[in-house]
Amino acid sequence: MMLFNSSLAWGQIETSDKPPQWNKIKAAQWLDNRALWWLDYPIKQTPTDHNGAVQCNACHTTHTYTLVRPKLTQGAGLNERIFDNIRRRLVAGPGVAPWFVNPPGRLTQSRGSEAINTTYLLAMKEAREGALQSSPLLITAFERLWLHQRADGGWDWFNFTYEPLATIEAQHFAACQAAVAIGTAPGYFNENALPALKGRVDKLRNWLKASRNPNNLFGEAWLLFASTRLQGLLTPQEQNQIISKLLQKQNRDEVNKGSWALYELNDWRYSEKTAPTKPRKLHPDARKPEAYSTGLIAYILMQAGVKSDDPSITSALNWLRNNQQPDGSWRTYSISVNRSKDDPAYLFLSDEATAWASLALLEGERS
Repeated sequence: MMLFNSSLAWGQIETSDKPPQWNKIKAAQWLDNRALWWLDYPIKQTPTDHNGAVQCNACHTTHTYTLVRPKLTQGAGLNERIFDNIRRRLVAGPGVAPWFVNPPGRLTQSRGSEAINTTYLLAMKEAREGALQSSPLLITAFERLWLHQRADGGWDWFNFTYEPLATIEAQHFAACQAAVAIGTAPGYFNENALPALKGRVDKLRNWLKASRNPNNLFGEAWLLFASTRLQGLLTPQEQNQIISKLLQKQNRDEVNKGSWALYELNDWRYSEKTAPTKPRKLHPDARKPEAYSTGLIAYILMQAGVKSDDPSITSALNWLRNNQQPDGSWRTYSISVNRSKDDPAYLFLSDEATAWASLALLEGERS
């Protein structure tokens, strides 16, 4: 883990001796309600086993939820139900009905997306619980992951043309999660691994390097995170370069000091070769600083060795504390489309924002 003094890039910032407070219980309640809504949402699902269908462990609502929920309050919320769904899908075998099959090409996207999400969440869970070796279930998840790895080292991933999580370019973010899983899973991988496994990991490393877009700071942040778990992805100099670029995008104005804006982290292409000639109609707040990127980047910077009392982190965490909503959430709007409040996806990015804001704040308290 690197040592980085961000004050060189940030400058000295005055911070209060008594930071504002945030409400963990309300954050947990909001996340629980959203997770329950997703798990019970009446969307048509294909059968998994003799007990019927399960809802997918969605990138937006139940994904990061599983990482943060046990840390917020006593109990794990709906994690037991979510991980039982994952277990059922794995036990059903590699031929289990996919989540999506249409339009053409969606089948391989569905297989790759599920394999990465499943392995990532299980690896993080078992590491968090202090396991010394990966469980048989996690080993099965890795077998499924390698089954769907492409010859070039990457994986197919859902492309719904929704930035930042579901586009062609998001394959890089997804592969970073696979790298985190490999480097996190208890006792699973080291450089003395069997040649077959090492060869697959080397293919992943090479693909991540070849597909890297230095101008996509969302992807660069995830690559930085992956490099803290799996060696051979970035040199220390490259890690510090990413940190510097991220800090350059951090807001310094009095109102939003310490925050980031997802909209400003890339020249978003919406799965086209070039950026849209006209920006899509967005919610007015979609271009403003928000909690998803602020929580995500602050957490990753701390994982990468930036201290929690560094001015850049202190200001980011204070911004998060000051912007929690009375209902416990942090609101973030889609940078892809201005959704109606009646749209089921209206709160998807807020789900991620609330989970990542909570993770960052908890990490700041722990460090």
